[in-house]
Amino acid sequence: METPSNSVLVTGGRGFIGLAVRKLLQRSGYSVLALDQPEAAAAGTGHFSLGREIAIDITERKQLRSLFHTRPIAAIVHLAAILPTMAQREPARATQVNIEGSLKLLEMARQFGVRRFIFGSSLSVYGTCPAEEAVTEMDRAAPEDLYGAAKLYVEQLGDVYRQAHGLEFVSLRIGRVVGAGARSATSAWRSEIFEHLGTATPAEIEIPYAESERILLVHVEEVAEMFLKLLQAQRAAHGIYNAACESLVVGDLRRELERLNRRLRVKLGGRVVVGNPRQVEWSRLAREFGVGMVPIFERLASAPRFAPRLDLRSRLWARTPLGFAFARQPRRLSPHDPKIKILALSQKKATRVGVPLGSAPQKWSRSSAKRPTIRSSWPAGAGFTSSCSSIHVSPWGTKIAWRPAAKAGLMSDLGLLPIIQVESWLHLYFAAICA
Repeated sequence: METPSNSVLVTGGRGFIGLAVRKLLQRSGYSVLALDQPEAAAAGTGHFSLGREIAIDITERKQLRSLFHTRPIAAIVHLAAILPTMAQREPARATQVNIEGSLKLLEMARQFGVRRFIFGSSLSVYGTCPAEEAVTEMDRAAPEDLYGAAKLYVEQLGDVYRQAHGLEFVSLRIGRVVGAGARSATSAWRSEIFEHLGTATPAEIEIPYAESERILLVHVEEVAEMFLKLLQAQRAAHGIYNAACESLVVGDLRRELERLNRRLRVKLGGRVVVGNPRQVEWSRLAREFGVGMVPIFERLASAPRFAPRLDLRSRLWARTPLGFAFARQPRRLSPHDPKIKILALSQKKATRVGVPLGSAPQKWSRSSAKRPTIRSSWPAGAGFTSSCSSIHVSPWGTKIAWRPAAKAGLMSDLGLLPIIQVESWLHLYFAAICA
């Protein structure tokens, strides 16, 4: 029976990474068969369909043989594993799945002519490393727990099958994977840092590491992209690749999360990073497969966030004289969390928003910014720069006091009608961009 070149078996298909990989592979035109243990398949029935699924325990040789005999498989993405915390609690089961199950899959791949075997390994194979050391694939592996040791052993098994049987075995060593939808009882923060950004009520995220510690993070969508690249490549030059990861200081992550949603509080622990490196060199993967990554902070900034809207009663209240009086309270801007943003609409020509022609953009500063005053509503052709500190709202309109020189230059060159968005505690909305 001829095997289609686009047929891929994904083990651990109901897991966090497995779901993302399946979704991307299907979108890329692959025929995906997802495999997971029966209890995981039953527990995940709420997920949308991502192709064919089958409930099989990879430690059962007869079930695997029947699967490979009846289903044509050209490549395997092996993600099924007992994770670190559970591996320490149940070492026998972890050894059966992580080592024996992986060996059975390698043997099935050899017997049934699978071309490529891509293994989801872990950066934990390196063990604890100094904070300033960026590990490379050439560094000696020294795992400190059963999970990391099992990953390293399967890599060595795969290397033997590659040399002895010609199986294209490739291992991707992955860091801490984050993103919405992760189901983890021991590391809930990995998903909460994305999911709680949209909370409308006070919420707390607990990250167990000390504020000064560095941790290696990668978004689940980035991991799926890496597996796709390894699958699409004509041939991999190496058997082991470090996954692209970003090294973040825990304290910086806390401050960014609390800045993005002021209802959010991040509680830090005092743990130091053990069993994993703090920095990683992934230039081999980038050079050979053109892999890049979006910074974690950019992903957090683009994640869905809470945007309060006024109900009908509040909108009517805002139109009353008393409501207007409350709305006149000044709003102080922050250089880290701007609340006033300006969008200029030009009738003649396009120009950079908030910057007058013939002048360099001016940045906001605590020392130089002036405090705006109330004026009448904006006239057509009013000018502005990118420097401001607060705003007053009145029943007659909204006015910001800008630098006089920039105002004169802009009024003479452009007929601009600015549209202003004010996010006050009454949630008055206009349009926005702040230089």
